[in-house]
Amino acid sequence: MQHPDIVGLTLGDAKEILEMAGIHIDNVVITSPPREKIVEYKDSFRVIKVNKFWDNKVELLVCKPL
Repeated sequence: MQHPDIVGLTLGDAKEILEMAGIHIDNVVITSPPREKIVEYKDSFRVIKVNKFWDNKVELLVCKPL
């Protein structure tokens, strides 16, 4: 099964694309610069990596835009 390419998109856009493909976001991991602790993410964050695809679920690595 081919999965949509969502790397580089905003989380909001990625959510829409994944939803249309029948794929659910199981987990979102946030990466940030040292000494900057970010615990909540927004739809404006960028998808920088898709960590896992399994059973129509995905884990995404996102970062806060500059």
